[in-house]
Amino acid sequence: MLKILCLHGYRQDGESFKSKLGGFRKAVKSIAHLYFMNAPNIIKEDNAEIPQTETRQRAWWFSKEQNFFCAQEVSDICKGFQESLDAVKQEFDSEGPFDGILGFSQGAAMVTLLCALKETQAFPYQFSFVFLIAAFQSNSKPHEALYCSTIQTPSLHVIGDTDLVIPKEMSETLLNCYLNPVVVQHPGGHYVPVSGQYKTHYLQFLQCHLKSNS
Repeated sequence: MLKILCLHGYRQDGESFKSKLGGFRKAVKSIAHLYFMNAPNIIKEDNAEIPQTETRQRAWWFSKEQNFFCAQEVSDICKGFQESLDAVKQEFDSEGPFDGILGFSQGAAMVTLLCALKETQAFPYQFSFVFLIAAFQSNSKPHEALYCSTIQTPSLHVIGDTDLVIPKEMSETLLNCYLNPVVVQHPGGHYVPVSGQYKTHYLQFLQCHLKSNS
């Protein structure tokens, strides 16, 4: 059984992401166990009556000092990134080792950064593959150097043709950062399709790593 760490998207948390991945979890339950964690950076709720400790809106980093993030915006800031990196390390220490990491949207962007850090020995943990949904390259300038070398870690990229949150062009640009990426393209938007043909692609990719780890 594969152990996969899952990183949620911006304005989600581990529980809400787990709920959204219900169909995917069912599709891969025979070969993978998914672990969901929370990003450490809390987004302030608009409703002041909600205690901040109960918010379900979190981020892996912010592109503005005012604790805001925009994937399309070029920024000199990656506020909270180090805290997120430390949180992932703690998750590896407490729940790992993990065979792979799955990320959605900003979580997928975070996974790519982890790959780059791993391959330069700056992230001291190993994982064999990544599964990226609606991924993109960070526009925060402190991350620029992490995209200089081709990422060797095997990767599967799920790209939605009509994604209005992360336009497909952003996800397609990220493919250039990876060596031999596996691409699953679908006509939908910002989600993970799990109907027959897509499930087959996912299982084929995961089964390759299940065999290599056995």
